[in-house]
Amino acid sequence: MTEQTIPAEDWHVQSILVPITRQMHALMHEQHYDHPTYGRNPTRIKVNITFPLTLLSKISSLNDDHEFAIDYIYMKRFERYTNTNNPILINDKPEYPFSNTGWSNTPVAIKTNRVSLEETIIAEIQNILSTDPKSLPNPFDVSAIITDFLTPETITDEIKHRIEEAEKIRQDEYRKEVEAKEKVRQEQERAKIERENKIQAENEQINRWRAAWIERCGSDRLKIATRKGYNCIKQFVTEFVETEFDQNFIHDANNDIKFKERSCPTLKALLKVEEFEKIDAPGVAIKIVWLPYGTEVDEYGDATNEGEAIEIKLLDNYFYLPTNILPDNA
Repeated sequence: MTEQTIPAEDWHVQSILVPITRQMHALMHEQHYDHPTYGRNPTRIKVNITFPLTLLSKISSLNDDHEFAIDYIYMKRFERYTNTNNPILINDKPEYPFSNTGWSNTPVAIKTNRVSLEETIIAEIQNILSTDPKSLPNPFDVSAIITDFLTPETITDEIKHRIEEAEKIRQDEYRKEVEAKEKVRQEQERAKIERENKIQAENEQINRWRAAWIERCGSDRLKIATRKGYNCIKQFVTEFVETEFDQNFIHDANNDIKFKERSCPTLKALLKVEEFEKIDAPGVAIKIVWLPYGTEVDEYGDATNEGEAIEIKLLDNYFYLPTNILPDNA
């Protein structure tokens, strides 16, 4: 039924207090809208509302003052789109923020919030007051708002369509993200395999070279122990460095010696490194460093022995040759 077909005596009228902003208040004065105010922060005005008495029994009973207790009525209303990424609603449409966790594999769905009928009516009145206060009827018919509020499960074809569109977007974006992640995973796996194969090939080359050198130049102890399968890495690197490089190299077996980058090495150090680099030694790394505490290892860190040194790294073992023991014409 419409307002015209319902007798006047079958309409309920009551007043509610509506909070207003300063902008609304200024517009009311501009339009000469009569508005007695109540309270401050926020300022409120009294607005008369009306609706058919037939709606009363559907939502609430009257209080002792014969007023509709709308401030206590809450129902599930206001459809929203959601997934586990918590999409943002802009103009009632879902916007999916891209997060570190990516797109969700949970389908888009309807989510309902508990909202107050009174707040819904006040919001509609505030919309009118913020644009054209003089157009607000007195009393303001809220029957359509109440009727709509009483049908929270109604979902229009437009909402269904938007749900379907949002779900298509989510599925497409999720599929693309899964494909992109899988591509990255496959590339990382390929790179890992290539890296492992390269390391394995280098290790096999070093092992063949080490075995050949031990048979050719190693001590009897090293040869026999290696043939019997004992781990003799430290014995090998010690014999190799002393034989092929210099007997004065100091083996830092426990990685106790501290070193820093060396700027502008001495000529004798550079010449000695060039000499060492001619030696057939796969996997050997040679560089010139600065030893802030020298090769002395003690708890006091005596810095009086600091100086330049040649560093050799072989099979994760470090050796140091202080260049101050080298002849100046080296």
